[in-house]
Amino acid sequence: MNTLPGSRTTYGRLRTLTTLAVLAVVASCSADSGTTPGDGSSSGSAAVNSVRLTPASSELGLGGTLQLKLTALDAQDNEVVGRATVWASADTAVAAVSAGGLVTARRIGIVQLQAAVDGRSAFSVVNVVAARVGTIVVTPGNSTVPVGNALQLTARVTDAGGAVLTDRLVFWQSSNNSVALVTSTGLVSGRTAGTATITATSEGKATTAQITVTGVTPPPSGGTTAPAAVDSVKVEPGDTTMARNTTARFRARVFVGGRAVTDRPVTWSVTQSADGADVLSVSAAGEVSALNRANTTGFVNATADGVAGSAKVAIVNKAATSVAIAPPTASLEKGRSLVVSATVRDDEGNAADEPLTWVSSAPNVLGITTAGVPAGSARVTALEAGSATITARTVRDVRGTASITVTNPPAPVVTTARVDVTPGSRSLLTGETQQLTATAFDALGARRDGRTFAWRSSAPAVASVNAATGLVTAVGAGTATIIAADGAEEGSAVITVTVPPPPIVTQRVEVTPPPGPLLPGGTQQLTATAFDNNNARREGRSFSWTSTNPAVATVGATTGLVTAVAPGAANIIAVADGVSGSTNVVVNAPPRAAVARVTVAPATQTLDIGQAGPALTAAPSDAAGTPLTGRDAPVWTSSNGAVASVNASGVVTGVGPGTATITATIEGVAGAATITVNPPRPAPVARVAVSAAPATIVAGSTAQASAAPFDAAGNALAGRGAPTWTTSNGAIATVNATTGVVTGVAPGTATITATIEGVAGSTTVTVTAPPPAPVATVTVTTTAATLEIGGTAQVTATASDAGGASLPGRGPATWASSAPGVATVNAAGVVTAVAAGTTTITGTIESKSGAVTITVNPPPPPPVTTARVEVTPASATIEQGATRQLEAAAFDGAGARREGRTFQWTSGNPAVATVSSSGLVTAVGGGTATITAADGAVTGTATITVTVPPPPPTTASVTVTPSPVTLVAGTTQQLTATARDAAGAVRTGRTFVWQSSNPAVATVDAAGVVRAVGAGSATITAADGTVVGSAAVTVTPSAPAVVEPPPVARVVVDPAAVTLPDKGGSAVRERLLTARPLSATDVLLTDRSCTWSGGRSTDGRDRIVQITSMSPTTARVRSDEVGVTSVVASCGGQSGSSAVVVRSGDDDDDD
Repeated sequence: MNTLPGSRTTYGRLRTLTTLAVLAVVASCSADSGTTPGDGSSSGSAAVNSVRLTPASSELGLGGTLQLKLTALDAQDNEVVGRATVWASADTAVAAVSAGGLVTARRIGIVQLQAAVDGRSAFSVVNVVAARVGTIVVTPGNSTVPVGNALQLTARVTDAGGAVLTDRLVFWQSSNNSVALVTSTGLVSGRTAGTATITATSEGKATTAQITVTGVTPPPSGGTTAPAAVDSVKVEPGDTTMARNTTARFRARVFVGGRAVTDRPVTWSVTQSADGADVLSVSAAGEVSALNRANTTGFVNATADGVAGSAKVAIVNKAATSVAIAPPTASLEKGRSLVVSATVRDDEGNAADEPLTWVSSAPNVLGITTAGVPAGSARVTALEAGSATITARTVRDVRGTASITVTNPPAPVVTTARVDVTPGSRSLLTGETQQLTATAFDALGARRDGRTFAWRSSAPAVASVNAATGLVTAVGAGTATIIAADGAEEGSAVITVTVPPPPIVTQRVEVTPPPGPLLPGGTQQLTATAFDNNNARREGRSFSWTSTNPAVATVGATTGLVTAVAPGAANIIAVADGVSGSTNVVVNAPPRAAVARVTVAPATQTLDIGQAGPALTAAPSDAAGTPLTGRDAPVWTSSNGAVASVNASGVVTGVGPGTATITATIEGVAGAATITVNPPRPAPVARVAVSAAPATIVAGSTAQASAAPFDAAGNALAGRGAPTWTTSNGAIATVNATTGVVTGVAPGTATITATIEGVAGSTTVTVTAPPPAPVATVTVTTTAATLEIGGTAQVTATASDAGGASLPGRGPATWASSAPGVATVNAAGVVTAVAAGTTTITGTIESKSGAVTITVNPPPPPPVTTARVEVTPASATIEQGATRQLEAAAFDGAGARREGRTFQWTSGNPAVATVSSSGLVTAVGGGTATITAADGAVTGTATITVTVPPPPPTTASVTVTPSPVTLVAGTTQQLTATARDAAGAVRTGRTFVWQSSNPAVATVDAAGVVRAVGAGSATITAADGTVVGSAAVTVTPSAPAVVEPPPVARVVVDPAAVTLPDKGGSAVRERLLTARPLSATDVLLTDRSCTWSGGRSTDGRDRIVQITSMSPTTARVRSDEVGVTSVVASCGGQSGSSAVVVRSGDDDDDD
């Protein structure tokens, strides 16, 4: 028989690849999977040690493609090229993979993809999602609408590739509903003249159109003022998810002028799914029902005065909480298959309609496919001896598992037909060793384990080999062939020995991994790797470890284990051979304790109306009573603002008689104090006004002083007691204690005081001497004779008598300017320059005058200064903890914007809202704060209103589902705990502590997964703090697994072609044919029987060969007549054939 060179090796490789690739039914002719042939390059006989598939996980839009890349590596991490690759998909309905590794997304779901090279596999998980919204285009775009008219806008939604998405919902919103109102369908109505921005939003993407409304707004009918327009309507709780056949209460908040109002009627409606199907209903009170249709979306709409708000509702199936696989355990003989089924249930124990993804933990041991089996089932096929866990997983990652053990079938008597030696070639340095491995294969390409080989070298002076172990030692330069023999069959490897290169040194040290932030007391294991100057790893190096900041983090001197000590940063250094590498470690401070109690001091205060008491203090403490520092400033509120008010600093002011509770809230926890305000009392005398007529008297004369009492508000008080009069200096002036008559005694001043009800007031009385000598001349001097516009100078007038002697104390002078348009002068002699020019300043004392000339220079050009600052938005409402960016703009006196200005931002009430240097506002506590932006002395403001969300609920009950549960020993069940508050609302994000009352029957892990251990009953509890829920679990003994034999996939007849002499020849006329029934994974099915047919000519008239069945899988054929025929073997519904040629005489070249 003629045999192609290397044909046995090729067959063995294909069989191995096909076996390892069974993750789905793989067919070389399928478009869903395939084999990538070698690219013609060669890496010799290097064995594939590992493979990498990138990306390992990815998200792909429906209909999109993704190119996977497979890299094969040998034991030294060198890339191996030129090898065939087998690709497969676990679920081709979700995503298919081509022979070149190109993935095509077909249906939403999660699928595992596999690639195999020379028996080594790698996996990639692809999550197929709906196409994302890429762009939205609004037409007709920016437009003008007259008042009272309407304009229909349309939105065109496309994905990133430009494909139109017709199934997406669009949400419309107007920036100013008082100018232009837009409906949920995009119909814009002009209301008042102005400009509004219309925004269309779909799945987080948005675009806008500028709408200008023109014309005159008609006045309201009846001559009355129309109510303020609604700004917006907010539907709460906003975008959410509902399970089908459930209800939820929605609430509409109507905003007018930036404040929520309750006097506007609200109309509720729903927008159904994009395909027109009914998915939601809503009552007049906002009670929303999700109908019996899942995996779709709708909108809940609330409309007030024509303004609508919406919330998107995604309707889903009730989430699966458990997956159980039957049977939970099984044992399979290699080559056989078994159909397993999974039951998916929700928290009420009902079947949950969720797709499953099946995965085998060891695809080389156990293949798995969903082809040809009912939904919710999978067929597993035993490939290699070992153990594997199969997992059925929902899209929400709820899992069930089963354990399968694969055993080898009884081995047939086989002989070695081929020996492979790996690695097939290797280069060594003198003195180095290389362990070679020999593998024997039978005639079918199956590996023969446990064989003993005899090793020898063709050139022991170059390379010697241990005759028993195959360990090669490089001796001298040259090439040697190392041979391994199993009986008469041999395999070989080529060893090339070269002189070793000079010794290498450490070039650099890498420290991995980069550690994430640690908390004090936490640890992180670091690893150091040394590399030589060829960038090759240096194994077996010793490293010494140090920390640059042991107060922050320490490190084991030889282990590289980092321990966090205190918050801060440290550099961790590893040194080997004098070369160092390092990495940075950051230690964060531990989370602070929650506020449990707030104490307000003093606990009580008594005030009068209008009186402000000492500031109250609020001290937070934790649950253990330990005081807490560095916490948020308290938010102060009064229960009765008509009795007492409180400011952000805790200062309480009495407003009206009564009692009020002052509350301080810190981080959601409140404390209080009681304030009592006394009723009003008769107004006390707060001020006494005193005057004297005349206020200046000559020594010896008198003046009458008078006194009038006033309260704190400046009101005159009648009917009060008579004043008591006193003087500050009786040597200057005396006063009658009863009548208030003042008598001048000597030149000077005295203070006259009147006291009424303990409150004093005073006035000054001047006593003068007899008239002095008359003024004869007046001389005027100035501090500056030349001024700039706006500048000032002080002029002084000096009086002299007729002899020229100065008369001090005379005056003051009366001042006048000859040209007030050039410069003015006030009564104090201050000259102010007004305009360019010259003026004469005249000072007159007792009818005598003097003058000085003042010159005012022309003005320089005026500088450009800021005249106005605008802050936008001028007002905003944000929730506590949120932020809002404000913008400031400066304008000069001409209204031109001044670019590049720097603003100083301040908050008028930091307890309500703070502001950064860039204008970013952070909401701190409930209330209102004025945010100011200043450009020099010019300021602009914005009003920020901060709302405080309600305090979080607490858990009142815990429900564990499903319950009760019956499990078979060895299986698992996912339990779900649901926490609810006192109102019955579900609390998400809770962490539960799980326990089993009887671990010998059933155990439970921290995720609520119950594992059945032994027959009996147990109670599984889940605790949220002190609140506990439970589920009853009953465990029954496991049932034996039902093993289904694999079907015959194809039949191969050996030999495939036979040539025999006819009965007239002298050569052997007989030949033995063997039928090999194979499974879908090319495993030989030794327990099957085959029937034989054929052997006649094409027209059926002549019998070319006689067929005699010899065993269940063998038959003998004997030639009769010259001709060509086929001998067919039929096994398990499949058939294969051998072509038989009978030639005249002894013309037989089959062998």
